[in-house]
Amino acid sequence: MINLPTFMLLNRDEQKLTLQSLIFSSEEPLSTKQISNMLVYSDLAVQEQNDDSSEYDSVIELENFNSEYMIDSIINEINSDLSVSNIPFRIKLIAGGWQFAIQSEYGKLINQHFKVKVKKKLSQAALETLAVICYKQPISKPEIEQIRGVNSNEVVNTLIDKNLIKIAGRAESLGKPLLYSTTQEFLRTFGLNSLEELPKLKEIEEFVLPLPENEEPEFVLKIDESDILTDDNTESDTVADDNQESDTNIE
Repeated sequence: MINLPTFMLLNRDEQKLTLQSLIFSSEEPLSTKQISNMLVYSDLAVQEQNDDSSEYDSVIELENFNSEYMIDSIINEINSDLSVSNIPFRIKLIAGGWQFAIQSEYGKLINQHFKVKVKKKLSQAALETLAVICYKQPISKPEIEQIRGVNSNEVVNTLIDKNLIKIAGRAESLGKPLLYSTTQEFLRTFGLNSLEELPKLKEIEEFVLPLPENEEPEFVLKIDESDILTDDNTESDTVADDNQESDTNIE
């Protein structure tokens, strides 16, 4: 006799409802693999513990079955249903996992509220330091301080405590200082699936509201694009000329 996971015995509508309930009830984004393990293989393992005679047949049955492809397909169908019904949220990939999220075109007011919440949790110095790290990671504390022009010990420790950055090794430079990079929690907090979704420095100006006349910005980041981490993870020692240096404002 061949045992099948309960999820695979459901019809398509029931599978959609089950999957939505699982993702909605999870406090963290769930990857396709995690969902597959929960709904397919974990359930099967429980059944096999209660019926040892079915173990071999069950393994054969699922050996060539791509459960992760099935999960992704169901999520795509759910999102299509939500779109047809004009529901303002979708199941989206955030920090490598699936999570319900408001559509950007419906979330202007919510985004404003979210930005306020982030600012309440992080000081201006912390936001500035976090911006430096996410655009130039992995980066050492001396390099952060060179860009910011002030001591960053306390700010870096705060970001580590909030699990927004982590130690990513040591630099090969003199003294072998610690290197820092962003975490999965950073991606989840800012609604990103990967660092590739970060806006380019040239695009940031589009997200910055114009300041009232005679009002100074809260802080200004000076990041040379030649210093930003490239795809091959190499650091550039190139120093831009003064006339090529750009001031990037980040709120």
